Amino acid sequence: MERATLVKVLLVVAIGIPLLIEGATFLSLFNQHLGSEDTAGTPTPAPETFSVGDDLLTNVHGENVTATIENGSIQATDDAWLFTLEIDVQNSGPGPVAVNVGPLRTGDGTVGSTVAESGEIGPSASTTLFVQWSLPTGETPQSLTVTRTRYGSDPITTERTVRIGGFPVQR
Repeated sequence: MERATLVKVLLVVAIGIPLLIEGATFLSLFNQHLGSEDTAGTPTPAPETFSVGDDLLTNVHGENVTATIENGSIQATDDAWLFTLEIDVQNSGPGPVAVNVGPLRTGDGTVGSTVAESGEIGPSASTTLFVQWSLPTGETPQSLTVTRTRYGSDPITTERTVRIGGFPVQR
C-alpha cells in the first residue's frame, strides 16, 4: 500500500469514527426526547389521569360547567415540595354554581387538606382558582377531590375524586 493511500485511509478512519459516535448519540437523545418506548424516564400518565388542559368535571352529566387545569407545577425545596394548581372554572349553564377543589392525596397517602372555593359563579360567568399544597419531599400528587354545587330551589352537589399527574418538578 502506498504511503499516500495509507494516509487517506487513516484520515477517513480518524474523522469517520467520531462522526459515527456523535451521530449515534444524537439519535439516542432524539429518540428519548420523542418518548421512544425503550427509554427509561418519567412514565406517561394513563388516559384517565388529568393534567394541564383537562376538564376536572368531564362526564358530570347534565351540567354546563367546566373546571379546566390551566397550569400546574411542583416546586422542589429541601424541606418540602409545593404543588400549585391554576384552574379556570366556567359556568355556561342557566343557574349559579360553585366549584371546590381539594383535598389532595399523594402516592404515599398523605392528604393535603387545603380546599380552594370558587364561591357562587353566576350564569355565563367564570373565575380562576389558585391553590397550593405542601407535600413531603419526593411525593407527587395522585388524586384530587372536586365538588360542584348547582344552586336553585333544591341545590345539587356532586363530588368526585380524579387521578392527577404529569406535572413538572422544578428545582
